[in-house]
Amino acid sequence: MTPRMVTYSELQCADTCLRKHKILYGLKLRRAKQEKALRIGTAIHKALDLHATGHTANDAIMCVREDYAAYEPSFSVDEALHVAYEHEMVAQVLACYFWYWEAENAQIKCIESEMQFAIPIRNPKTNRAISTKYAGKIDKLAVVDGLLSIIEHKTTSQDISPDSDYFKRLRIDAQIGNYFAAARSLGYDVQQIIYDVIRKPALRPNNIPLLDDDGFKIVLDANGERVRNKDGKSWRQTSSEEQGYVLQTRMETPGEFGDRIRNDIASRPEYYFTRRVIGRIDADVAESEQALFDKAKRLDYHEKINSWPRNTGACIGFGRCACFDLCTNSFDPNAGIVPDGWERVDNQHTELEPTE
Repeated sequence: MTPRMVTYSELQCADTCLRKHKILYGLKLRRAKQEKALRIGTAIHKALDLHATGHTANDAIMCVREDYAAYEPSFSVDEALHVAYEHEMVAQVLACYFWYWEAENAQIKCIESEMQFAIPIRNPKTNRAISTKYAGKIDKLAVVDGLLSIIEHKTTSQDISPDSDYFKRLRIDAQIGNYFAAARSLGYDVQQIIYDVIRKPALRPNNIPLLDDDGFKIVLDANGERVRNKDGKSWRQTSSEEQGYVLQTRMETPGEFGDRIRNDIASRPEYYFTRRVIGRIDADVAESEQALFDKAKRLDYHEKINSWPRNTGACIGFGRCACFDLCTNSFDPNAGIVPDGWERVDNQHTELEPTE
């Protein structure tokens, strides 16, 4: 019999809300349209994997562009426009990332990229393995400055400055300890873990002035007539709410939006990109292994009694939970139906390649 697998994402989901875990992992339900954060993370990871395995930066970005082009026809007109801006943002972030890290990347020797693993979960007190295995995917195993290293790629909207809470939290993140244990169980004497973090741009598409054939802005009065300056010769270039003068604008194109993102990143790349070595000691790894065992046993318990209580504190805490509409519309997990806008997947661990 194939052993049950759990992943870091699944355990995090169960920690957040057991009802959400039942929907996403027990019932294998996913939204029919991939959510924005997942699309962005998937696209960036794909490009970095392609580049690590020998493709040029341009080829990696082109593959991501092709994926986005395939998404867009499945959306409504308004949704497709939003995705087009997102598409351009991701492409420009990747282009700047490859430019910024070009010299350092040339010194890194990649051993494995997207290395999938499945290791036994053991009771730390007895060393006996339970029936559930811990599965995951290490972004990169590489030699960096002579040290065998795990490189984890992350995207975030949070502050990534050296003293930020983002990096303080990573110091105690159980995923790091579990990845150390996984790599070592596969025979790799890993000596450090490097977090390679990309901060997603907060810029949004803007309205920009309409220009005439001579490159001048167009300002109209309340009657729709174009307004001249007091000299009667030149065109007015600013609006005036008091006088009823309105500057004519249009939404910038995805290409213009991408140019603005590229220029902002190029002006302050350290705001968007950083790499930090996250230290771990044996006590941290041991604590991570204990937490992994405890969480796996907790899931076993809830599966045995088929009880999946909600954590309503997680519904709208950090954004809206993906399952919020289902729960508030009295979705019954035992009814055997697939709700509108959702689909059932074959592999609930969508971050992993399916195994036989």
